[in-house]
Amino acid sequence: MSASLRESGILFTAIQRMVTQEEREQESYPLLLKHILRDKLWQERFDDQLKRMVKFDTFEQCVTTPPLEGLGVTIDLLKKLARGDNELIDLIDQATARKPGDNQYTMVHNNIMSHNETQGTSSTYALRKLRKDAPEIHKLVIKGELSPHAGMIKAGFRKKTITIIDDPKAVGETLLKHFNHGELGIILQIIFNEIN
Repeated sequence: MSASLRESGILFTAIQRMVTQEEREQESYPLLLKHILRDKLWQERFDDQLKRMVKFDTFEQCVTTPPLEGLGVTIDLLKKLARGDNELIDLIDQATARKPGDNQYTMVHNNIMSHNETQGTSSTYALRKLRKDAPEIHKLVIKGELSPHAGMIKAGFRKKTITIIDDPKAVGETLLKHFNHGELGIILQIIFNEIN
């Protein structure tokens, strides 16, 4: 048996403890899980407690299978535990991405059909969209230089929005803060045309 299969087993056991025994505050959790995902250590390992090889075809199987073989949790819990770590959220998403030929009902988590986030405002969707259609901006998000939302705006996939308080003075201050002179001229023209 190779040392790497035994190492995979040791790392996987550490993740099992962190996920199942509420040892989630440890800084090593995201680092370990990233290593397991990047190197696909979840696929095959030698488990010292079971005294045998453990293999999985999919990351979902590995996550949802009860311990000692799997983690015995949901993908959603892993994403929740990622705590805004965009790189970890992205790696989980890549590991759970549907393969060609799968449909929206193919993914099963704990016997409950799950739909992958295919649109909307979620960080997972933003990371997936940027990874596919704007890889350079995706890299900035993974490095933490941009939030997923800011990356979507920078890539042109979302429009920037502002919140305006229902108070004339506050509306004016907000408009002055967010728009240049040319844009303010357009806004004033629209208002002028409406009131005349």
